[in-house]
Amino acid sequence: MVKFPAVLVMALLALVLSGCTVQQQDTRHNHPVDFSGFWELGEEFGDVIRPEYNEDNLTDEVKARLAEFHKRFPEAESKWPMDLCLMHGMPWTMLTRARTYSTEIIQYQERIFLKHEGFDQVRDIRLDKTEVPSNFGPSNQGFSVAHWEGDTLVIKTGGLIGFNDYSDLQRSDEAEILEHWRIERDENGEEVLVTELWVTDPAVYKEPGYGRKRWRRMPEGTVVSGYNCNNALWDDFVAEELMRQEEAEAAAAD
Repeated sequence: MVKFPAVLVMALLALVLSGCTVQQQDTRHNHPVDFSGFWELGEEFGDVIRPEYNEDNLTDEVKARLAEFHKRFPEAESKWPMDLCLMHGMPWTMLTRARTYSTEIIQYQERIFLKHEGFDQVRDIRLDKTEVPSNFGPSNQGFSVAHWEGDTLVIKTGGLIGFNDYSDLQRSDEAEILEHWRIERDENGEEVLVTELWVTDPAVYKEPGYGRKRWRRMPEGTVVSGYNCNNALWDDFVAEELMRQEEAEAAAAD
């Protein structure tokens, strides 16, 4: 059996441990603020402001479009979009009013991921990019790039897909969103995540539409559960289709 000097063994062990440390550090960050963890809506719905709340800032065309939508689909205000799993994406991903849905922020040096339980939404915020890639296909979440200005994370999102005329919320494919994330403290000294945003979309808003949400941290052990809306939609379709077929078979047998 070949015996290695103790000094050599210790040197090799130190090298291995050093490599492990470097690998661990690859998943960390040196950002001025750490948003990592689980968050939910603050105490009151008043902690959420959405751009469409300011109706005076909507263009006349959008007002007419919404009026026509509500006229033709009167139930849609409270029922149809949700029943059909309509996921609007940004900016509403950051302005959800559902208190019980958890959101996890996972923060790395070059990327920040956001997992939101509602509609199983995921955001990928890139700190290693400065603009939307030319080959990016538009989506409801768009493509987000970010940088730090002091203790504020500044995020710009483009590459968004537009909605058709018949939608309860309006966004064109020219929309661009500016976000500011920062940490404040409440009266009890607890951390509050404040996210503000401005939507520049001349086809929808006369001036950039303003949104804000205040988030509080969730307890240890919180997880982001599944929303499973598409599964429920398919289950409903199958049940309705089977019922239709059974009725047709019964009618044919008469």
